Amino acid sequence: MRNPAGVTLRPYADTDRAFLEGLYASVRWDELAPTGWPDAAKNAFLASQFELQHAQYRNVFEGADFWIVERDGMAIGRLYVDRTTPTLHIVEISLLPAWRGKGIGAALIGMLQDEVRAGRGEAVVLSVDRANLGARRLYERLGFVEAPPTSPYPGASVEMAWTPPPLS
Repeated sequence: MRNPAGVTLRPYADTDRAFLEGLYASVRWDELAPTGWPDAAKNAFLASQFELQHAQYRNVFEGADFWIVERDGMAIGRLYVDRTTPTLHIVEISLLPAWRGKGIGAALIGMLQDEVRAGRGEAVVLSVDRANLGARRLYERLGFVEAPPTSPYPGASVEMAWTPPPLS
Protein backbone atom coordinates (compact mmCIF):
# COMPACT_ATOMS: atom_id res chain seq x y z
CA MET A 1 0.00 0.00 0.00
CA ARG A 2 1.57 3.35 -1.10
CA ASN A 3 0.59 6.69 0.35
CA PRO A 4 1.03 10.26 -0.91
CA ALA A 5 4.39 10.66 0.88
CA GLY A 6 5.83 7.94 -1.37
CA VAL A 7 6.14 5.35 1.35
CA THR A 8 4.92 1.79 1.31
CA LEU A 9 3.37 -0.17 4.16
CA ARG A 10 3.95 -3.88 4.51
CA PRO A 11 3.03 -6.28 7.31
CA TYR A 12 5.57 -6.87 10.07
CA ALA A 13 7.62 -10.07 9.78
CA ASP A 14 9.83 -11.73 12.39
CA THR A 15 12.84 -10.69 10.29
CA ASP A 16 12.02 -7.06 11.17
CA ARG A 17 12.86 -7.43 14.88
CA ALA A 18 16.41 -6.06 14.62
CA PHE A 19 15.17 -3.03 12.66
CA LEU A 20 12.36 -2.41 15.16
CA GLU A 21 14.74 -2.66 18.11
CA GLY A 22 17.03 -0.08 16.48
CA LEU A 23 14.06 2.17 15.67
CA TYR A 24 12.88 1.95 19.28
CA ALA A 25 16.38 2.90 20.49
CA SER A 26 16.48 5.88 18.12
CA VAL A 27 13.18 7.15 19.50
CA ARG A 28 14.14 6.74 23.17
CA TRP A 29 17.92 7.42 23.12
CA ASP A 30 17.77 11.09 24.14
CA GLU A 31 15.64 10.25 27.18
CA LEU A 32 18.59 8.37 28.64
CA ALA A 33 21.07 11.26 28.38
CA PRO A 34 20.52 12.36 32.02
CA THR A 35 21.40 8.89 33.32
CA GLY A 36 25.10 9.22 32.56
CA TRP A 37 25.12 5.53 31.68
CA PRO A 38 27.71 4.24 29.21
CA ASP A 39 26.34 3.51 25.72
CA ALA A 40 26.51 -0.26 26.32
CA ALA A 41 24.24 0.07 29.36
CA LYS A 42 21.83 2.31 27.44
CA ASN A 43 21.71 -0.19 24.57
CA ALA A 44 21.05 -3.10 26.93
CA PHE A 45 18.31 -1.19 28.73
CA LEU A 46 16.64 -0.11 25.47
CA ALA A 47 16.81 -3.67 24.10
CA SER A 48 15.03 -4.98 27.20
CA GLN A 49 12.43 -2.20 27.04
CA PHE A 50 11.80 -2.94 23.36
CA GLU A 51 11.23 -6.62 24.15
CA LEU A 52 8.70 -5.73 26.84
CA GLN A 53 6.89 -3.24 24.60
CA HIS A 54 6.88 -5.63 21.64
CA ALA A 55 5.40 -8.45 23.74
CA GLN A 56 2.80 -6.12 25.25
CA TYR A 57 1.71 -4.76 21.87
CA ARG A 58 1.39 -8.27 20.41
CA ASN A 59 -0.62 -9.42 23.44
CA VAL A 60 -2.86 -6.41 24.13
CA PHE A 61 -3.49 -5.49 20.48
CA GLU A 62 -3.77 -9.03 19.14
CA GLY A 63 -5.93 -8.10 16.14
CA ALA A 64 -4.02 -4.94 15.21
CA ASP A 65 -2.21 -4.23 11.96
CA PHE A 66 1.54 -4.08 12.54
CA TRP A 67 3.02 -2.29 9.52
CA ILE A 68 6.59 -1.55 8.55
CA VAL A 69 6.93 1.80 6.77
CA GLU A 70 9.30 1.62 3.79
CA ARG A 71 10.74 4.09 1.33
CA ASP A 72 12.28 2.64 -1.84
CA GLY A 73 12.36 -0.81 -0.21
CA MET A 74 14.16 0.40 2.93
CA ALA A 75 12.49 0.18 6.34
CA ILE A 76 12.18 3.66 7.83
CA GLY A 77 9.47 3.31 10.50
CA ARG A 78 6.48 1.53 11.93
CA LEU A 79 2.75 2.12 12.09
CA TYR A 80 0.65 -0.06 14.37
CA VAL A 81 -3.12 0.42 14.12
CA ASP A 82 -5.83 -1.39 16.08
CA ARG A 83 -8.99 -1.63 13.98
CA THR A 84 -10.82 -4.11 16.22
CA THR A 85 -13.33 -1.44 17.29
CA PRO A 86 -15.11 1.26 15.26
CA THR A 87 -12.39 3.66 16.42
CA LEU A 88 -9.04 3.41 14.62
CA HIS A 89 -6.46 3.42 17.40
CA ILE A 90 -2.90 4.41 16.45
CA VAL A 91 -0.96 2.21 18.84
CA GLU A 92 2.48 3.32 17.58
CA ILE A 93 3.83 5.55 14.87
CA SER A 94 7.55 6.20 14.69
CA LEU A 95 10.15 6.98 12.06
CA LEU A 96 13.93 6.88 11.96
CA PRO A 97 15.42 10.32 12.74
CA ALA A 98 16.44 11.00 9.12
CA TRP A 99 12.82 10.62 8.00
CA ARG A 100 11.13 12.79 10.63
CA GLY A 101 9.79 16.21 9.67
CA LYS A 102 9.30 15.27 6.00
CA GLY A 103 5.51 14.93 6.03
CA ILE A 104 5.52 11.13 6.23
CA GLY A 105 3.83 10.92 9.64
CA ALA A 106 1.16 13.40 8.55
CA ALA A 107 0.55 11.40 5.37
CA LEU A 108 0.20 8.14 7.31
CA ILE A 109 -2.28 9.72 9.71
CA GLY A 110 -4.07 11.27 6.73
CA MET A 111 -4.57 7.79 5.28
CA LEU A 112 -6.33 6.75 8.50
CA GLN A 113 -8.42 9.91 8.51
CA ASP A 114 -9.42 9.10 4.92
CA GLU A 115 -10.59 5.65 6.08
CA VAL A 116 -12.86 7.31 8.62
CA ARG A 117 -14.14 9.80 6.05
CA ALA A 118 -14.96 6.82 3.81
CA GLY A 119 -17.06 5.28 6.60
CA ARG A 120 -14.58 2.59 7.69
CA GLY A 121 -14.38 3.93 11.23
CA GLU A 122 -15.82 6.54 13.54
CA ALA A 123 -12.66 8.31 14.70
CA VAL A 124 -8.88 8.09 14.93
CA VAL A 125 -7.41 8.08 18.43
CA LEU A 126 -3.89 8.02 19.81
CA SER A 127 -1.87 8.65 22.90
CA VAL A 128 1.16 10.96 22.92
CA ASP A 129 3.83 11.44 25.55
CA ARG A 130 3.28 14.78 27.33
CA ALA A 131 6.89 15.75 26.67
CA ASN A 132 6.64 15.13 22.92
CA LEU A 133 5.55 18.63 21.98
CA GLY A 134 6.51 18.25 18.31
CA ALA A 135 4.18 15.30 17.88
CA ARG A 136 1.40 17.05 19.79
CA ARG A 137 1.66 20.07 17.48
CA LEU A 138 1.46 17.77 14.45
CA TYR A 139 -1.63 16.02 15.78
CA GLU A 140 -3.30 19.32 16.63
CA ARG A 141 -2.49 20.65 13.14
CA LEU A 142 -4.20 17.53 11.73
CA GLY A 143 -7.35 18.28 13.75
CA PHE A 144 -6.83 16.09 16.82
CA VAL A 145 -8.10 17.39 20.14
CA GLU A 146 -7.41 16.27 23.68
CA ALA A 147 -9.76 13.51 24.81
CA PRO A 148 -10.58 11.99 28.21
CA PRO A 149 -7.79 9.69 29.39
CA THR A 150 -8.12 5.96 28.80
CA SER A 151 -4.55 5.06 29.71
CA PRO A 152 -3.70 3.47 33.04
CA TYR A 153 -0.90 6.10 33.18
CA PRO A 154 -2.77 9.34 32.39
CA GLY A 155 -0.03 11.55 33.83
CA ALA A 156 2.56 10.36 31.31
CA SER A 157 0.52 10.80 28.16
CA VAL A 158 -2.26 12.77 26.54
CA GLU A 159 -5.11 11.04 24.74
CA MET A 160 -6.11 12.70 21.48
CA ALA A 161 -8.95 12.05 19.04
CA TRP A 162 -9.93 13.11 15.57
CA THR A 163 -13.47 12.85 14.25
CA PRO A 164 -14.54 13.94 10.79
CA PRO A 165 -16.46 17.17 10.52
CA PRO A 166 -20.20 16.70 10.13
CA LEU A 167 -21.50 16.51 6.57
CA SER A 168 -23.27 19.68 5.55
